[in-house]
This record gives sequence, structure tokens and C-alpha cells, in this order.
Amino acid sequence: MEHLKQSINNQLLEDDWRLQGQESYLNGKTLYWRNYSEKSQLNDHDHCDFCTDEISDLPDTWHAGYSLLDEPHATICQKCYEDFKKIFHWKAMSRDHFIHVIKPKIIQRMKVNNLFNHYLECGMQPLITMKWNGDLLIEFGVGEKAIVLDTGLNIKKFGDVIDEEN
Repeated sequence: MEHLKQSINNQLLEDDWRLQGQESYLNGKTLYWRNYSEKSQLNDHDHCDFCTDEISDLPDTWHAGYSLLDEPHATICQKCYEDFKKIFHWKAMSRDHFIHVIKPKIIQRMKVNNLFNHYLECGMQPLITMKWNGDLLIEFGVGEKAIVLDTGLNIKKFGDVIDEEN
């Protein structure tokens, strides 16, 4: 019975239009959950490497996704990540893992920062974002008026925590 189930799953994968050779650059990689942040004046969005859904800050798109650490933009939407994570043997800092494990560690570290405390006391919600090189930032507000604080942390420092999750 298990052999039949695996055979059916393999056939479904062979017929999945989203698979276009991505294993050559994504198999066995560590992926990082990121909020989309525009990095180019020429491009205001990216596309999922699998389904081509748009990932951007624009309405009616994915606003975050998964990417490699050395890629500045999210390249895999949440749905495709869930569909292909076992096939591609991905290790990942998942959204839930980031929110429940890593984010509290960043917040705790920032509590010594007077500006951070001031914005929290004003009722502003912190948004943690990651630069292309893995540096973690905290933003209060949105757009050009956002106040950005450097956490002094890089996601590479959380490697052992990420590996424990997977």
C-alpha cells in the first residue's frame, strides 16, 4: 500500500507544471522567511520560482515568502513552499519559527535600545525585516516615513536554532 501511495505521489510530481528544473539550484538548500522589500528602482515585485505568483508590497499579492540567504527577494510563495518542502529537502526558518522563536530573542535584545522602547511605549508595532545579507532590522511605520533601527544581529547567528527546527 505504501509503495502505491509513493507511486501516485511521484506521478503527481511528474505532472506538476510548476516543476521546471528548480532542483538544480534549490535542492537541499536552507530557506529564510522574509517580508518582501523592494530593492530595485526598476522592479516593484518578484515572482515565485514555481507558480509565478507575484510577491511584492502591492495589494492582492503575496507580501512575503522564502528565499536563499544570498537572494534579496522572496522567491518561493508560502503555498509552493508547503507543496515542495519535502521533495526538495529544504531546511527553513519558517514563518512560525521566526515569530515564536527568533523574533522574541531579537525583541529581548532590543529592549536596551532607548529608541526601541520609546516607539513601543507610543504603541507602534515593530516589523522585523531582513536585508539581503541577513542583517535583521526593526521598522516602525511604513514607507518613506518608517523609522529603521539596526538590531546588530545577522540571521547566521541563529543557524543552530534554525537547524533544530528541521
